[in-house]
Amino acid sequence: MNYCLIVMKKIVAFFGSAQIKEREKIYKDAMNCAKTLSLNNFKVVTGGYSGIMEAASRGAKEGRGEAIGVISKSFKGRKPNVYLTKKITTKDLYERQKTLIEMADYFIAYEPKVGTLSEVMMVFALRKNGEKVNSPLCLIGKKWLDLMTFLKRKRIFEKNLLKYTFFFEDGKKCSKFLINFKEVSVE
Repeated sequence: MNYCLIVMKKIVAFFGSAQIKEREKIYKDAMNCAKTLSLNNFKVVTGGYSGIMEAASRGAKEGRGEAIGVISKSFKGRKPNVYLTKKITTKDLYERQKTLIEMADYFIAYEPKVGTLSEVMMVFALRKNGEKVNSPLCLIGKKWLDLMTFLKRKRIFEKNLLKYTFFFEDGKKCSKFLINFKEVSVE
């Protein structure tokens, strides 16, 4: 039996609400998660604006890593967060989401609002289509576990889509998991 190690780019996309404030526990959790990953040579990519996106960008920058923001011309009046080390500008929301997901080989999603839910469902849609199937998707928070349980029970999701989906209560456990994650395929 031969084993082949699949080498990933070590780019992790963070998904999460733009409404999260700096004083909230979840902001600090995302910031510390991104910082830990950055200190372990991961690049961080986000949607580039406030909330979880800002927290992850800030953590990456504090970890002396790269904080890439995928921003959109269609977001009038929204300013990218100040922690970005690189900006990629897209024409609209669709291109923004596509770019964000295509860049990453690892995904972290904090408890969902509509935008976060859309990003995570796109990762699942790509998996169903044979893309990003070995990319870990880390879902942080109890709401994700409840939602995925419901989707499985109602047979909206096939079990194989959840193969590389992992649930965590916080970013500390998630970052430790990703640092040690190695994808090995059997040939």
